[in-house]
Amino acid sequence: GWIDGAQLTRLAEPLAKNGYGQYLLSLLDHGPVR
Repeated sequence: GWIDGAQLTRLAEPLAKNGYGQYLLSLLDHGPVR
């Protein structure tokens, strides 16, 4: 199922030091997030 932006942010924050976390955070900024 879909996760919301708040959940995605919580998941991505610990990963933000690497490319995958930055990718997830960029999805938040640019979509698509339902």
